[in-house]
Amino acid sequence: MFIATSRARHHCPAQAVDDALAILQQKLPAAPHQIIAFFSQELDAEALRQALVTALPEVPVHACSSCGGFMTEEGLFEPQGEEGVLGLWGICDAEGSFGSAVSTLDDPVRSAREALTEAMMQTDRIGEAPAMIWLTATPGQEEQVIEGLQQLVGQHVPIQGGSAGDNQVSGDWSIFTQQASTCQGVAVSVLYPSGLTAPVFHNGYSPTEHRAVVTRAAGRTLYELDGEPAAEVYNRWTGGAVDNALEGGGHVLGQTTLFPLGREVDHIDQQPYFNLSHPETVTDDGALTLFSCIDEGETLVLLEGSISGLVQRAGRVATAAVAETDADLAQLMGGLAIYCAGCRLTVGDKMTDVVESIRQATAGAPFIGGFTFGEQGCFLNGDSRHGNLMISYVAFSERH
Repeated sequence: MFIATSRARHHCPAQAVDDALAILQQKLPAAPHQIIAFFSQELDAEALRQALVTALPEVPVHACSSCGGFMTEEGLFEPQGEEGVLGLWGICDAEGSFGSAVSTLDDPVRSAREALTEAMMQTDRIGEAPAMIWLTATPGQEEQVIEGLQQLVGQHVPIQGGSAGDNQVSGDWSIFTQQASTCQGVAVSVLYPSGLTAPVFHNGYSPTEHRAVVTRAAGRTLYELDGEPAAEVYNRWTGGAVDNALEGGGHVLGQTTLFPLGREVDHIDQQPYFNLSHPETVTDDGALTLFSCIDEGETLVLLEGSISGLVQRAGRVATAAVAETDADLAQLMGGLAIYCAGCRLTVGDKMTDVVESIRQATAGAPFIGGFTFGEQGCFLNGDSRHGNLMISYVAFSERH
């Protein structure tokens, strides 16, 4: 099993593919058996797809637009003017098996099942659960997508990935596999590598003393906490983070990144860990809209974070993933990372420190990481969920 990454910056999608593939193929001993890609919205998804399929017609491809570029072990790569960036992660593994498929989101549960079924049909492992599912959906219905996947493979197959992003939360996101591209859909890859995989899904925030029960909610709209308007409660908890939007409503994404709402998932050594929801807007009737679903009766906890915490957490998550393989760093072949776009925008020019924290944790092993508008991952208790403001890393190592 060999893993390598490459990247290119260009205004022409076909040239970006040519440049990135040339680098990738120099690093790998043979043609890749799976490609996972991130790209910025300046590059047209369908043109990228066609160029990749033309160059590697037999290789499963899974690609996702990412907010403001992506990162690899070689650094942070951002678009410049009209020039977009493309990053490729390739695995060469003759003893493994891989498949990728995409479906439009007419019905998220059914679409997820269709994409997963097609991806598994491309492998020689029918009837065998994959080591991992790599998931990319366009934002909005990720919980239902996970439900559809689990209807086919059960609760115990780790699901990792992230939702497509763009540069300004304007809906200019897209995904594609070797089959098709879409701006509203779900892409699924099944991975049966010959080596070991270890996913870790976490966040960089600490719980506060503030908590309340959800007394009214519908989907991704949180109306009431302990019987009070949710925005008023949240504003009080945060010392006025959304003051400017309490009258008449408004977007609050940037003001709330360091103050997510969390649901307790489980405990590690008696310490609770949380799945997070990121408040997006205050409505004119005092509700909060979120990037993930909330259920009535759940207890929400206010968490708080800092830029330094978000920088350091990425390396700690990678360290934890390597430890889960029970292998040493010499056996680490590479990794896949997801870093929330909201965290990426908040961290700003400290993103180079995020890259370095992962590099140090993994001894410079090849990895690619996208900046997503929602994250999907498997917690240490085996529970795969959709969350916000989360960080994940999947370690790939040799068997031992």
